[in-house]
Amino acid sequence: MKKTTILFSFVLALTSVGFIACGSDDSGDNTDTTETPEDTTETPEVGTAQLRVLHLSPDTPAVDVFAGDSMDAAVAGLGFPDTTGFLELDEGEYTFNVTVADAGNEEANRALTVQASLNADDIVTVVALNELANVEALAFAEDFSEVSSGNLRLRIVHAASSVGQVDIWNITDANMPTPLVEDLDFKADTGFVEIPAAAYELGVDVDNDAMPDLTFSIPALPEGTIANVFAVEGSGLSGVQLVAQPSEGDVIVIPSN
Repeated sequence: MKKTTILFSFVLALTSVGFIACGSDDSGDNTDTTETPEDTTETPEVGTAQLRVLHLSPDTPAVDVFAGDSMDAAVAGLGFPDTTGFLELDEGEYTFNVTVADAGNEEANRALTVQASLNADDIVTVVALNELANVEALAFAEDFSEVSSGNLRLRIVHAASSVGQVDIWNITDANMPTPLVEDLDFKADTGFVEIPAAAYELGVDVDNDAMPDLTFSIPALPEGTIANVFAVEGSGLSGVQLVAQPSEGDVIVIPSN
């Protein structure tokens, strides 16, 4: 997926103060000896941040994303459960308006408005989730530093609004299930954890009886992979699916077994 670069203009009000020196010699020469000082004002460098958008509201149609009052969409036609690549933005304060695709950036059409403060070198993922009537956004700071040899770096996010608190188990070895996360609430996440690069079987317990109610087969991912893994309702499907969002490329949808 190609990266898209969006350029935003900032107006900087710079005030320069000039000093005028007037002098005369004893002969009464009125020659103007005014010197114009050199302008030593330096324009501060503006750092850049990276931001991407993930559509995880299962009953919301494809959306456009606008920056501020611009009528040109920064992101166009983003559908569930797709992601953009990273957009490169100047650091600063932003307002992003989300509308149904092709509706235009009019106030009456905005399903969601997101305020974002981006600092230089920030890498941020913004996720639209929940049902259309209650659509909202979460922002996640990314950690793309080097992963330990032989490992993956994953963050699991509970994004299934119809499912209450859950426990997540590693059931790869059926004879020795291991709890990974306990009492994970809707919109909560595990933070990044590193685990050995391998295929996994995950079980999700939704009723606190220590028995998985949903199971998922996670394919073997290359070592060094960094990904967010969201549990979310499927669009038009019963149950829950996992949506893995790697640091690069398209999402990977993993249905329950």
